[in-house]
Amino acid sequence: MNSAKIKNSFENHELMPILRAVEGPIDTFKIAPQMKQHLLDRVLETGSLEGVSFQDCPAFDDLKLKKIRQQAKVALEIQKIFSEDNAESILDTATINYANSVVWRASVVEAANKLRDPRNDNERVIAKKVLKQGLERLYPKINKEYASRALGVVFNNTTELEKTDDNREIYRLLIDEYPFLPDYSKFMPSVLNEQKETEIRNALIEKYSIPFKNLKEMFKELSNSNLVEATNEFLRQIGLQKANDSQTIKSGWVCLSDSRRDGFQVQPNKKIILCGKRKKEITWGSFEELMLHEVGVHVDRAQNGHDSGFQPLEIGLDGYNTVEEGLGILYEQVWRGKASQPAKISRDHYRYILAAYATGEYDGTTHNKNETFRFIYSLIIANTLATSTKEGVNQKVNSVKLNAMTEAFEHVFRAYRGMPEGYILTGDAAYFCGKEKLIEMINADSRSGAELVDYFSLGKFDPTNPQDMSVISEVYNPIRVRL
Repeated sequence: MNSAKIKNSFENHELMPILRAVEGPIDTFKIAPQMKQHLLDRVLETGSLEGVSFQDCPAFDDLKLKKIRQQAKVALEIQKIFSEDNAESILDTATINYANSVVWRASVVEAANKLRDPRNDNERVIAKKVLKQGLERLYPKINKEYASRALGVVFNNTTELEKTDDNREIYRLLIDEYPFLPDYSKFMPSVLNEQKETEIRNALIEKYSIPFKNLKEMFKELSNSNLVEATNEFLRQIGLQKANDSQTIKSGWVCLSDSRRDGFQVQPNKKIILCGKRKKEITWGSFEELMLHEVGVHVDRAQNGHDSGFQPLEIGLDGYNTVEEGLGILYEQVWRGKASQPAKISRDHYRYILAAYATGEYDGTTHNKNETFRFIYSLIIANTLATSTKEGVNQKVNSVKLNAMTEAFEHVFRAYRGMPEGYILTGDAAYFCGKEKLIEMINADSRSGAELVDYFSLGKFDPTNPQDMSVISEVYNPIRVRL
């Protein structure tokens, strides 16, 4: 049987029955925050994830699920019009790849839902196969070099524990339990070339310093209570929103409050930024970095993709998200002047390490969610105490353990939510690997930092992917875009 017949057989007999669920009512993945808190309380009480199931916890809330299902229906229609056999241009191929990624995203959601309560063994087998292939198709494969860099910087920091009698035993216990750790001591994450960092920072300052200055004059005090208002004013300042004299929004992008979710979420197709709950009070410094990430990257790329006339650049070419989050983090670090310095350990390191450890990248053995939780928990404890030792700050071990367990739970919850045993969502790995790929690309690129900032803003694409670069060349005037 040739490859085309194999592909059609899989789609007709396995993928399509799963996707027919997109026609059904949205009655799944409803979880109250109390359920997540209940799971966390149990973990804090027992110190373990043994017996804790995340399968009933939603990978997506109802609103996200509705959006995925709607997009899948459109994508299925696109697939009827285009096929790999009749693609006549680079843009046709990009459109096909975009539609395929949307269909696979929906298939992952529906297959995970089916596995919560399969009607029979055949449905279980099909759902497992679709879920496995969908996860492999959607999320980037863990890169051994990036996994080594993420773990290297985290492990090297723990060696500070050897310098004090109180913490030396913690370090030794860590090595005894995970003897492979010292093998990664020679690896460190990439840093941005100092000249490129200066050029990129100057380009961002030229683009956003005046709007930020104007905002500080308008809002004498910034807080979570007026964050939505400040964000809308920022959108107006940079020309992405138009309002009348009474500040009523007439057109363009808008920021809305949504207490049902945490953090910010950008919806390109609706030109909406949703502002959810925040755990910490906003400051001017964190506001500037937030705007650079959410508006300067996610919104700006979506708007320019829309203006290009090629819709996939507005919504996102297949695989664009593997670097877009990394670009947002990179801009935050450049704004602080820290991108050319050794990396400060953050959640992005732990999330890549989590995915790498769970999939067996470090020791050749795959690990379940409880083993993965214990590993991340141990690393966070060791690093928190090591950093405190380095900075001369005394912390109570019990307090450190409680905070480390809570943070480790959050990382693991995000990776395993909605998934049956044996499956993991590795989407969060995009933050670290995206930044690494971009730094490598920028350091090797002959263009100035200002030129690269303009290039990155042309739409939602992966500037490290040759196929995406060809799409950009096709869509835009080749005089404007030099590859």
